[in-house]
Amino acid sequence: MAPFLHIEHDQALLSGKPVVLVAPLDWGLGHATRSIAVVRALLAQGCMPLLAADRGPLALLREAFPELPWLRFPGARIRYPEKGPLLPALARQMPAFLSSARAEGRWVRQLHRQCPLSAIVSDNRYGVRLDGVPSAMLTHQVSIRVPGIPGAGMLVHAAIARLLAPFDALWIPDLPGPDNLSGRLSDRYGIPQQARFVGALTRFGQAGSAVDTASASAQDLAAAIPEAWRPLLAEGPFEALLLVSGPEPAADRFRRKLREQAVLSGRRLLLVEGLPDAEPGWQYEGAMLRCAHLPTPVLEAVLAETPRVLCRSGYSTLMDLGVYGNQALLVPTPGQSEQEYLAQRCTEMGWARCQPQDGMDLEAVFAGGEKPAALPARMPDFRAPERLEQAVAELLKR
Repeated sequence: MAPFLHIEHDQALLSGKPVVLVAPLDWGLGHATRSIAVVRALLAQGCMPLLAADRGPLALLREAFPELPWLRFPGARIRYPEKGPLLPALARQMPAFLSSARAEGRWVRQLHRQCPLSAIVSDNRYGVRLDGVPSAMLTHQVSIRVPGIPGAGMLVHAAIARLLAPFDALWIPDLPGPDNLSGRLSDRYGIPQQARFVGALTRFGQAGSAVDTASASAQDLAAAIPEAWRPLLAEGPFEALLLVSGPEPAADRFRRKLREQAVLSGRRLLLVEGLPDAEPGWQYEGAMLRCAHLPTPVLEAVLAETPRVLCRSGYSTLMDLGVYGNQALLVPTPGQSEQEYLAQRCTEMGWARCQPQDGMDLEAVFAGGEKPAALPARMPDFRAPERLEQAVAELLKR
């Protein structure tokens, strides 16, 4: 399918600015949320980001940047299993994944003929690059875990290294060091020569966002909330925020389980179902309030006032939680080794607690008193926006 630009103003790509393609993977919303920080950095350096995504990620990016040009860019329809380990299920879908990567390459070449690109930033889409155009891959999955199969991790690492080799730059959203977030996911087998750590990437509390938490007040947060969403917060803080994220059908199973327990709890809770392309709005079910999606300023305001969060242990979710230091109970996606590792690491580091989905008990969010929060006060240094700025500048100079 040929790329088709959706541009409100025909002059948007004729402004003389460098056009940079930003293409996040469509496996849940995390790849799109962390791409928001990249788009802001590109705008700060005078570029014209061109957003390329599909379904939920595209809806989220268009909401964050309604003025920017965008394209619908379908990718592989990878399905996560309802039960059982993730890796065998992904292995069965690998031919479709590789075919999709080749199709991505053809799509980018055709787009470049229609709209010359100055650079490309791909978030875990291995076919989104082009010879002669500076291309960066954004990923924390340099060393993918393969538990239970001795030696398989090294083989997968070698395969990933071959896919990463054609990219001019590899951006790891983290800091180097033993107490970073990614741990062995990024450097268990070493990192490629073109890799650099660009700091945590979050859509919250950073320069260029609606609110900068270094100096923000409650008034700043309130002013950023769209008028239509203000009644949501009018009755005061929630006892806990329940966040659904990740690809289907695993997300739907988590969503249904959370909804059932939240209704029975009788507590004032907010359940955000992780469906940004659904109809906006919210509804009450007993004391619980349920909505498909929250605009970024609204979610940021909720996180600033809500002490406890129950959510997946997705990498981008953890980066976002670090901004406000909420007490987090992490429920990794069953069979997804990366989330299981991150939940265990955060627990061992004292940043959060974790619980398996099969034995999930919502009341555990309220147990344990004042537990350490995910990525506490070190988040300003962890974010390190100057690292991302330098990486973007270097990519544009190639």
